[in-house]
Amino acid sequence: MGSVSDAAIGRLLSGIAIGIILGCTGPPDKPDSAQAVPPGLPRLQVEAIHDAARVDIEEALMQAQRNPADAAASGRLGMILHAYKQYESAAACYERAHVLAAGEFRWAYYLGTVRFLLGQDQAAEASLRKALVLDPRYLPARIKLAKILFSRGDNAGSEREYRSALEQAPGSALAHYGLGRAIASRDGVQAAINHYRSAIKLLPGFGAAHYALAQAYRSSGDHKKAKAHFELFQKNNSGEDLQDPLLHEVSSLARAPSNNHYLQGLALTEAGDIAAAVNEFEKALAVDPNLIEAHVNLVSLYGGLGRPEDVARHYNAAAERNPDRADLHYNYGVFQAERTRYSEGEKAFRRAIQADPSFAEAHSNLGQMLEAQRRMKEAEEQYRLAVQYRPTYRLAHFHLGRILFGRGETGEGLKHFLKTLTPEDAETPKYMLDVAVAYVRAGDPANARRYALQAREQASDLGQGEVVSISDQIIKKLGGQSR
Repeated sequence: MGSVSDAAIGRLLSGIAIGIILGCTGPPDKPDSAQAVPPGLPRLQVEAIHDAARVDIEEALMQAQRNPADAAASGRLGMILHAYKQYESAAACYERAHVLAAGEFRWAYYLGTVRFLLGQDQAAEASLRKALVLDPRYLPARIKLAKILFSRGDNAGSEREYRSALEQAPGSALAHYGLGRAIASRDGVQAAINHYRSAIKLLPGFGAAHYALAQAYRSSGDHKKAKAHFELFQKNNSGEDLQDPLLHEVSSLARAPSNNHYLQGLALTEAGDIAAAVNEFEKALAVDPNLIEAHVNLVSLYGGLGRPEDVARHYNAAAERNPDRADLHYNYGVFQAERTRYSEGEKAFRRAIQADPSFAEAHSNLGQMLEAQRRMKEAEEQYRLAVQYRPTYRLAHFHLGRILFGRGETGEGLKHFLKTLTPEDAETPKYMLDVAVAYVRAGDPANARRYALQAREQASDLGQGEVVSISDQIIKKLGGQSR
């Protein structure tokens, strides 16, 4: 566990990542009520963006600049940036639109949404509460607020919001599931069984609800039902398709490059047919050699195929056209790291961070490169930056916990290990086993045994034989029975 490639998930094949660099001319992010004047529009670098996106953004930016008092113009620019996943830039525009038109629901809601995506939970909560004052019936806003409250440990507040959501929409599987989690945190998982069952009845393929119900049944001693729902969890990983017309309006604004080979390459990558995807991306570049997105994806795909010359060819081609693509340098860094070329990996990850200082995965992987070179103090700094930019980044918490344990700071180290236990998914038993080992090293056999037993139970239900075996060894060493 803890390999570079694990950390790469989610950023290797970014599709249409357009590389906008934010520099806001207005004041830093602060509560809307403190704003005397609207913040300025973001400064955007658009030269390297693919044609379709560049036209959209430049046109919207021009309109916003020509109509500085028009909330809709600033908000429209925010929506387009949001569609292309440029959340910080979008937040600046939404904040401006909200100050210009404080009574309009959509700008407060969009602002809360992107703040949530940026991990700014406190600011997101404030914006969503303002949005719900303007329109208390918009269910997606209520669900988002409930999620944020739960993640911040305000279980009572989360429960209130989920109950309000169910009063409004009794058929919401997501609200039943969220309410179950809030109740479980207070009264234990068995108290949440009925809500998890309701969520699954409404949405049979709701994987997270199957997992939660499996845990609840296991806790109640019904291992047969627990095993059945763990199996259903492994087969079903869908969540609720929450109808959100406002976000649908945003997503509809994004346009892919007008190159069918490129689009086919994305589809084949998603389907796992890597060789065919490579062929389509190469054809896309034959049509348009400047299609940077194809180069970026090919760096990743050729890396997975172990073809270093092709990786270098596409990396250099893309870097020549746009040296500020964070995802390009990140993909190249992952390739070098997997070849144990740590110095080259370090350089690539540093270039990714230079292009995007908030790139948590790049910070974490840079930390691993520095560790490999025994530069522990620098590695720790990178892991801390990773969890600063993404507080729920479990792999970075794991690495930071290891370093702290290594120099005897077991208390802080344990805090980081415990943060790896969420979210609850198929990886949780492995992290739970790490927590058990950490407690062994901390001289706390009671907690070590407790987490080893939990790891064993969950791993057994998920068919993770290696975790079961190691858990058995730890339990035996601590003088207990695993069954």
